[in-house]
Formats: sequence, C-alpha cells, structure tokens
Amino acid sequence: MLKISKTILLLISILWMSIELYSQKIDYRDIRDNNMSLTCGPRIDSSDVYGSLRRLEALDTNQIGKNIHMYYEDLGICYWMASSKPGTNYLQKAVDANRKALYHKPKSTRAMWDLAFGYARLNDCTKAKLYLGLYEKHTPKKYLGESHDKEVAQLLVSCE
Repeated sequence: MLKISKTILLLISILWMSIELYSQKIDYRDIRDNNMSLTCGPRIDSSDVYGSLRRLEALDTNQIGKNIHMYYEDLGICYWMASSKPGTNYLQKAVDANRKALYHKPKSTRAMWDLAFGYARLNDCTKAKLYLGLYEKHTPKKYLGESHDKEVAQLLVSCE
C-alpha cells in the first residue's frame, strides 16, 4: 500500500511540474519588441541588424510557447538583412529560419514569400517557384494584383 501511495504521489508531482513548466512558456509576441530593433525607413543600420540578430539567437526557443513562427520569421529577416556581408552563409540561414517558421505555421504567407525570395537568390529556381506557388495559393486574391506580378517578375528574373 505504501508503494502505491508513493507511486501516486510521484505521478501527481510529475503532472504538477509539467503543468508548471507549460504555463511558464512565453508568447513571442509579448517579447518581440525587446528583441527586434528593426524599423522601416532610412534609420536602420548594421548595428540594429546585428544587435537584433544576436538577441534573437540568444533566445531559448524552448521557452516560447506561442507564436514561435513569428520568431523564426524575424530571425529570417535579420539573416536576410545581414546576408549582404560577403563571405557569410546568412542567406542560407535565412532560408532555414523561414522553413522552421513554415513548420510551425504551415500557411504562413510571409514565410512562403521569404522562402521564394531566398531560394531565388540562391539560384534554386525550382524551390523558388514552388514556394511562390504556395504563397499565391494561400494569399487572398485581392492582394495579388499588378504590383504583385511585377514583384514576381523581378524575383524570377534569374530563373528565366
């Protein structure tokens, strides 16, 4: 009887700890502004990009319980922005981060677009066209107009 009580107590303790650990996971959206210093416009510089990149890389993704796809999309953007530095593999890292974003949110049009763009820059036209097709499939038609067609033409110029 004592052995059964200890087993039940142990199971209850494990269950309680699991609930506590799960409830401590954070929503990435709540901490996003603390880790991203990227802005639109002329004020962004390399220190903003690399500072954001280092903060994002330092995050423990095991602690993110919600909106982890946004974390990987942001990481991909930072890698993309850093990829202009010669001799780095940041472009491939951007693609990898966006693939992780798509894993966590399979219909993320942002990740699909960024993957199409990344693969086009890596001269992998087959994958660029694949992700472009997925992007167009999951994006509402009202957003796919003439400007979209021009962007696609520029994106795939090296594939023709």
